Formats: sequence, structure tokens, C-alpha cells
Amino acid sequence: MSDRIAFCIPTYNFAEFLPATLDSIISQADDNIEIVLVDGGSTDATDEVVQLYQRQFPRITYFKRAKNCGVDRDIAKTIELAKSDYCWLFSADDILMPNAIKTMHTLTQTGDWNVLVTNFLICDSKLKPVARHEIFSSNKDLLFDWSDPDQRQEHFQKAITSTAFGSYISSVVVDRAEWLRADCCEAFYGSCWIIAAKIMSMAKNQLSLYYHDEELLLKRGDNDSFISRGIPWRVRLQLQGFPRIAESIFGEASPEHQAFKKVARNDISFASLLGFKAQLTDNPQAREELYEIVREYWVCKPFDNFFYVIIRCLNTSFLGWLKKRVKSSPSLYPWIKKIGRKK
Repeated sequence: MSDRIAFCIPTYNFAEFLPATLDSIISQADDNIEIVLVDGGSTDATDEVVQLYQRQFPRITYFKRAKNCGVDRDIAKTIELAKSDYCWLFSADDILMPNAIKTMHTLTQTGDWNVLVTNFLICDSKLKPVARHEIFSSNKDLLFDWSDPDQRQEHFQKAITSTAFGSYISSVVVDRAEWLRADCCEAFYGSCWIIAAKIMSMAKNQLSLYYHDEELLLKRGDNDSFISRGIPWRVRLQLQGFPRIAESIFGEASPEHQAFKKVARNDISFASLLGFKAQLTDNPQAREELYEIVREYWVCKPFDNFFYVIIRCLNTSFLGWLKKRVKSSPSLYPWIKKIGRKK
């Protein structure tokens, strides 16, 4: 018998994208699938979209807040409202790949994990695939039992990006009972990293994290809602905010904190920083703020200063052209993302 899986979707003014997301789930859903939507007070047509889909698929739970309380509380609320054994946390603009639910039912039957991270394809805003996301330095499925010190250390060593610790919502499936048993992590509401915080809190009891190497979803690009608060804020959120999760839970000198710092820096790659600068052509103040954040949190070793000089000196118009060129080249994109990466 298959385990029950709830797709837990926080949303806010994503009515434009939500139908494609729901279609991708409902088209392959069986009787063991439910969908839980928590709306952070949308002012667009989200209500109408959900009502339409509830008529097609009755196992949709919809909870709308009177005001926006932040994505962290919305994510936590979706899991609270779910009735299933497992919760697949999902973004309201991503797309489930064909047969993904069938694959996940198979994976839940193993019983060897309480957190699963699956791979995905990075796409442009129109869902045209650009590149495969990198999570671990492996091309096979992996299991990390944190009760074994060697496996815990292997997790830190093989992790490439912060997705390895649950940073990307659509990539994460959790055992609902284990999630609820862990500390509520209320201190991390507002951090934008509640999933990673809860996973690290689960680790205090028992964490078995399974990595599934197959791509089970399409991640819609060029649609980062955090960018609305400004590029410098977004970069600081990753470079400073994400490592703070492990620092707060395990301590500044802990291996967990060092691993979080490494992957956060890899997330904001040299290529990413060039792309961010390209978007700041008419905002010299924001560019200077970006430079300060790079110097404080991204430059870790002497040779990093070489990359820092390039970031400061390259012309924004040239960078805009380069960004388009890189994104249009499936072979060039993965290569340039690795420049300056930490191991």
C-alpha cells in the first residue's frame, strides 16, 4: 500500500503560475495524494484559481490568511494542515515531472529516511530547461544517517549547494510526524530558511537524509520573489542568513556551520554575482552595497580578491550581454557556474 503524500504549497500572488503547478500534480495524482495551499493574503486571482481546481480535485485544502505573515509561517502551516504521512514541500510556480509521484511512492516505501532531497532541472521563466541543478558531488542516490559520524561528515564533504540541506522548497520531502516532533523553530520565522532550520532541528533527534539523483521537477527561473527586496538584500540572505541557521543550532565553530558557509558561497557563484551586477546598471548605490557584501561574506581566501576585482571592474552592459549568452548555452552554463567554487 502506498504512503499518503501531501503537496504543501505556500503561495502569495502566484495566480499566474499556480494552474500549471496544480495541473502537473493532479494529472498524475492517485487516491493517496492531497494538496494543501496556504495563501499569505494574495490580492490577485488566487482564490478563483483554487476554487476552480477544488471542483476538479476535492482533496485540496485552502487556507487564506487575512494578512501576509511571511513564507516561513505559511510553510509550517501547510504541514500542520496536511493529513498525510509525507509532505512534499512545493513552490507555487514549479512543475512536477511526469511519473514523479509514482517514483516518490516507491521511495517512501524504503522507510530509511525522514528527509528526502530530490534533484531538478533549472529552467527559464517559460520553463525551458537551462541546466541540471548540482546538489551533491555524486551521480547516484545517497543516504546520510547523521547518527553515524562518518556519514554525517560525508554529507558535509559531498554537499555542493545549500539544497543539500533543504534550502530549496520544491526539492524537499519530509516525514510529517518527524517534522512535527522536532522543535517548532519559531526563532527562525522571518529568516526565509525555516525548512533548513527544521531539518537541522530534526537532526537533534535523528536525521536520515536521502538524496534522489533523478530530476523530479522543473524549477521556474527568473522568478525569485526575494529579489523584490533588492539584490543586495537577496545576496546577504544567502551568504549571511543561511549559515546563521547552523551557527544558531550547532555553534559558530561547528562542522555544520562551516558546511553551511561553504554551500551558501557556492550558491552565490562568481557567475551569479556578475549576473546580479548586470541588473544594477542604473543603481550605483546598490552596486556599492553588493560590493561590500561580497568583500565581507564571499571573499574567503586571498585568490578570491582576484574575482572581487573582476566583479567591480567589468562593465554592466557587457555583463548583461554575457548573462544572456551563458543562459542560452546548455554547455556553457554549468561550466561557468563552477568558477570560484569552494570544495
